[in-house]
Amino acid sequence: MRARCLGLWLWASIAAAAEPSGVKVVARDGTSGPLPWPHVEIEVDLGRTQLAVVAKVGGATLPELAPAAALVTVNGGYFDEEFRPIGWLRDASKEHRKRGKPKRGGVLALKGERAFVGTLGALPYAPEMALWSFPLLVNAGASGMRGDDGREAARTVACIREKKLVFILITTEPHSGPTLFKLADRLVLSAAKGGVGCTAALNLDGGPSTGVVFGEALAAWKKYDHLPMGKIAHGLAVLPK
Repeated sequence: MRARCLGLWLWASIAAAAEPSGVKVVARDGTSGPLPWPHVEIEVDLGRTQLAVVAKVGGATLPELAPAAALVTVNGGYFDEEFRPIGWLRDASKEHRKRGKPKRGGVLALKGERAFVGTLGALPYAPEMALWSFPLLVNAGASGMRGDDGREAARTVACIREKKLVFILITTEPHSGPTLFKLADRLVLSAAKGGVGCTAALNLDGGPSTGVVFGEALAAWKKYDHLPMGKIAHGLAVLPK
């Protein structure tokens, strides 16, 4: 399945006007704004929405995983060849899988209206939902990257910006887009200096797994659906409360 790229620039003020309560979407083609790659930015108000892990034994396409009531669904973290999550994945107090304590990477965790992105050791509460992944691109306001493998790819990122949870999807074609090092530099750079301004940011599974599907409540944004190239193990759905 061929992934779709964004082909249109939308100002944030116009984008926000069409949103239902609880989700703000901005789509940019990379010619302007804080990131020089086509991307979708999804800011989530956890006071009005809730986040849920969606999964299917044996994997499924992102549209198949997306609940009918979801405002938007994005791909989740890493998985193995049998479509089992790698690392720690917890939802509604249920452990989907936990393989020891990871020594690297970070965790996206939620409890009520509180969202956390950071190291497992710094997690301040027993989470209702948690997803471990790597690398931790931004940690406590500083870049978490010390080197680069030079691989360019589409990316899915969970970011904390101004205490809000934001999903950022770099929706480039396969084998193009940012390296992790370059992306971290843009994410940690303040908005005043032309960056995104993430105080923490975690890389989720990217490359051919990067994907976003908008629900019927966000039908105006469905032209920005970006589909993974195949099945994935799990996704993260933003649902109305």
